[in-house]
Amino acid sequence: MTRKRLGKAVLLSLLLMNVCKEGGATEYNAAITGNETDYDSIKEVDIVSGEVKYTFTGENTVENKGSNSFQPIKVSGKTVTVAVGDKLTLTGKGTGVSPVNTGNILATGSTGSLTFTGGTLDVTDLTEYPKSNYTIHANSGASIVFDNAVTNIGEGNLTQSSMGIMVTGAASKVIFTENADSLKINSATGIYVNGGSFSFDNTEGSVLIENNPEDRKRDTGGPGIEVAGGSLTLKGRETVIKTTDADGTVGGAAVSVTERDKDNILNFEADKTILTGGAFGIYVDGSLVNPADTIKTNINFSGETQITAYNNDGLDDYVGCVAVCAYFPDAKINFAKQAVLTAETNNNTKNVGAGACIQSGSSLTAEQGLQVNVKTAGDYGYGLFASGSGSLIDVTGLTAVDVVSGSGEIRGVQGFSGAEVKMNGAVKVAGKS
Repeated sequence: MTRKRLGKAVLLSLLLMNVCKEGGATEYNAAITGNETDYDSIKEVDIVSGEVKYTFTGENTVENKGSNSFQPIKVSGKTVTVAVGDKLTLTGKGTGVSPVNTGNILATGSTGSLTFTGGTLDVTDLTEYPKSNYTIHANSGASIVFDNAVTNIGEGNLTQSSMGIMVTGAASKVIFTENADSLKINSATGIYVNGGSFSFDNTEGSVLIENNPEDRKRDTGGPGIEVAGGSLTLKGRETVIKTTDADGTVGGAAVSVTERDKDNILNFEADKTILTGGAFGIYVDGSLVNPADTIKTNINFSGETQITAYNNDGLDDYVGCVAVCAYFPDAKINFAKQAVLTAETNNNTKNVGAGACIQSGSSLTAEQGLQVNVKTAGDYGYGLFASGSGSLIDVTGLTAVDVVSGSGEIRGVQGFSGAEVKMNGAVKVAGKS
């Protein structure tokens, strides 16, 4: 072949490759299950292993506009990989049935495995009140792996019963790999783990979890993260969790931990973690634990940390406003770098406003100092508060506490009823009532 003809052949080949790469925008209206035939043109099945791969190119949508309920991806007993191309949008509508079977993206059973690769994955839901929906759900030992670059989980259904990501079952897991640059969730509850595990593993990536009640109707807001027996790890440059509006009048805790019959391990390993919650930044509830059990909770922060709690204009008149709250036994909250704890409430209640309340044998440890800011209209304003046998607050470095109360008692650092408070460094306390 002459050089001229060879050049033309190469050019034509490149053009064809570009056309194939870009692909055409296509709307699909059938669920991906690994067993269907609607995707034969982009589907490969390994004849030996039975593994299934779908390869999308360009930008595409999976949506069934004519169905009352629709799950774009439902995998059970299959190993499935979806290459999302440049962008794949999955639009589902919740079934409103048992949580076991729900999820816009559902992988269920110990042999259910789902992996995403490629570019951007957008997942939205159209479920309306009062039905429930779990947008991404790994259940009964299944795994979902996000090896794609960007994942956006849009608003869930129009109530606080929606969850962005749900992991249920002892061996179930959801993993965002080193290739996952960004995860964004806007749902009433961001991530819920019960018995399984969740991890975001890209040390250069970012996680944003928001509950914007103004985006939904009939929504007072759930927690950003809820763990009820299981593990969660968030690496990255920055993790931001925001569950309350700008006025602090609606929304749940940024991080809520319910101690049941399994240990809880939460590792916040981002360079910077910012938590903003309604009434509580972190709340550990051990009220459901049998006193004879030895259930433990460990919450660890590796990077710089800011935790803020708001409780304004009647968000919840029956509880206080506490940035870090552990009312129950065997919760250990550890800060490896400096932490800033802020609590602000204008509710004039009999309850406490505090940077931290550590009780019943739980502990808070800060290795590089604490800055605590409390502003309350109620009767009590505490910077750091520890109570109960075995309870511990242990701070190394500068402890700076600023407490303002509109009408009541204020205390910078308080430990009593068998609790221990260690201040290994300078302590600065300012108060005004």
